[in-house]
Amino acid sequence: MVPTRDRLQRATETADRTLLFALVAGYVLYAAAFIRSTSFVIGATRYFSLFDDAMVSMQFAKHLASGRGLVWNAGGPRVEGYSNPLWVLYMSAFHRIGLPAAKISLAIQLSGAAAIALTMVLAWRLTKRLTNGSPPAAAAAAAFVGFFLPLNNWSLQGTEVGALALLLTYAAWLACDRLEHLTLNARLYVILGIVALVRPDGIIPSMCFLVFLSFADRTHRLRHLVLGGGMLLACVVGQTAFRFWYFGDLLPNTYYLKMTGFPSALRIGRGLAALMATAWRMNFLLWLAVFTSYAFGRDRRVLLLLAVVGSVAGYSVFVGGDAWEAWGGANRYLCTVMPIAFVLLATAMHEWYDRVVGSAPDTGRDRIVFGMIACCVLVNLNLFTGQASLGEATLLRPPFVVDINERMVRVGLALHELTDAKARVAVTWAGALPYFADRESIDLLGKTDRVIAHEPMHLTAQGLARWLAFHPGHLKWNYDYSIGTLEPDVITDVWLEPEVALPYLRADYREWRSGNLGLWLRRGSLHVNWEAAARLGSLTDIP
Repeated sequence: MVPTRDRLQRATETADRTLLFALVAGYVLYAAAFIRSTSFVIGATRYFSLFDDAMVSMQFAKHLASGRGLVWNAGGPRVEGYSNPLWVLYMSAFHRIGLPAAKISLAIQLSGAAAIALTMVLAWRLTKRLTNGSPPAAAAAAAFVGFFLPLNNWSLQGTEVGALALLLTYAAWLACDRLEHLTLNARLYVILGIVALVRPDGIIPSMCFLVFLSFADRTHRLRHLVLGGGMLLACVVGQTAFRFWYFGDLLPNTYYLKMTGFPSALRIGRGLAALMATAWRMNFLLWLAVFTSYAFGRDRRVLLLLAVVGSVAGYSVFVGGDAWEAWGGANRYLCTVMPIAFVLLATAMHEWYDRVVGSAPDTGRDRIVFGMIACCVLVNLNLFTGQASLGEATLLRPPFVVDINERMVRVGLALHELTDAKARVAVTWAGALPYFADRESIDLLGKTDRVIAHEPMHLTAQGLARWLAFHPGHLKWNYDYSIGTLEPDVITDVWLEPEVALPYLRADYREWRSGNLGLWLRRGSLHVNWEAAARLGSLTDIP
């Protein structure tokens, strides 16, 4: 019996759903393994800890949930040392549940995995929309999203990147629907408002959506401007009003820390160099292919997606890139729009295949060939530092800075025995260590210190090297103030220019070491348990 067209269509749809389910299920297993590889055992307890910046947000969330307010130190000054307000609020909900400190981070990591899995589904659907229903292209886009190391690294180590990637990809889906049907749906601008609340700089891609749709949809232009513009303006004004009322500043402390006290030309130059390096390391030919996706069909939907990706790339350049560009992968700004870029990449691959081979890769051998090409592309995307990044992507090497996370947790737990609850600890890694130590902390790099954040940055290089020496959030410190004036009981480490701190260390501190852990303890401090320090390690004078 010859199958009917409806029966063939149902069989095709079932096969497509099975393929998507297999990709998402494979990702879930991968994410579980990735998350486990970020954990470590101390004593008899397995600890989960996030990337350090995410743990700074967790510190604020912990205190908010306990009723101490949006502060980094319990009872300390109100300083907006986070850049992700809605994510902090989300984190605080898990602290209210009462999970143990060693496991709360796991809940945040699982949230990141769920966000990426949902983004895979959206990328699949959006790619099918742009390619007239091509399952191979949709599968390629979903695979790129699910198995791209930087997106997994930032999302599964607890930052808000996964949530933003999900929201912006969903916004792209809704916006493409608006362009196709020339209708107006308030849901799009609600999503974009949430984006701006998760991170204030989420206003950049949100404004890009608004401006593009306002020009493209002439019939509803005024409604776009009133509804969308009103929603985004309300989010910005609301955040600013709350910030001024609660923190006494019009801008976040992180803005002053990263954007003031450094030549703008050097900052932007470094941002441009970082963006070019990212594209080059992931094979710049792939990104050239992305831009051809509009040339093939002059599709306004594709142009919109290109504009959104471009707006975030431009913002990344303007702010000088991220602090972790040396790792090599797409930074935290770019990763929020990488799923949209992958949709464009898969669409371009589909178009190129059709033109080179002469048929769309939708049946038989063509699917196999296209799948092999997609696998090669995925390897290229994760090969940005060669064997090192590919080893991380395949979980043959531990994820980025997990070794430092473990060290910070170990030091934080050790401080419970070495100090009492009134001790003050100076830190450069301001996340996991204060979170697990539960001691008042002094942030040597100023993310949570208004005094340091408003100082000029240190120019750490000369000549041409100055154009690459910008290190956002890590170029302001003042040991005379943080150590000399504030007099911490414990110093965990110092940043650059240690020779400036050395006179204070020699005069007022003794070095404590236990295995690979080392601290400086203030001489005569009443908040240091000197008996425990001698029992657990060795104390020496600093030469």
